Amino acid sequence: MNVLGKVTWELSTGVRSLRTLCQMLHQVGAVIAAPAELDGDRDHIGVFLAGRRYWVGINFDWPEILYFGTEETTVDPAAAEQLRVEGVYEWKDAPGHGWHRKLNLESEEVHFYARMKASQLTLLEVFIRECVETVRRIEVRGPNHSGPQSPPLSL
Repeated sequence: MNVLGKVTWELSTGVRSLRTLCQMLHQVGAVIAAPAELDGDRDHIGVFLAGRRYWVGINFDWPEILYFGTEETTVDPAAAEQLRVEGVYEWKDAPGHGWHRKLNLESEEVHFYARMKASQLTLLEVFIRECVETVRRIEVRGPNHSGPQSPPLSL
C-alpha cells in the first residue's frame, strides 16, 4: 500500500525539469542509437533507443537514478564476464539475460543538477554512448535473441 504524501510547491519546477530531462535524453539518444522514442507510464519515464532494444530513463520511485538497460536485447553472460562487464542479470519473464547500468545524478562525482545545460548534455551523451558501446560488445546477435517485451526493469 502506497502512503500518499502532500503535493508541494516543487511540482511545477519538477515537472518542467522532468520534461527537459526527457528532451535531453531523446536528443542525445537520437544521435547515438536512433531511433529514439519517448515513453512513459505511471512508474517510469524515458526513451527507448535503437528500435526499442535499449531504454534509458528514470523510475519515479528512484528519480535520482538514471537507468540504462537492455529491453529487447539478450546479452551473453560469458562474454560479459570475460570483458569484466558488471550489471548482467537473468530475466524473470523469459529465458536469457539482460544488462543494466545506473548513474546517480545526485552523487558527489556527478553533480548533475549543479552543471550548466551544455555540461548536463555532455554527461548524458557520455553515459549513453558508454552504455551502448558496452552492450554492443556483449549482446547476442541474431533474430531469435530478443528479450521479454515488458516495461523497463525496476531498480
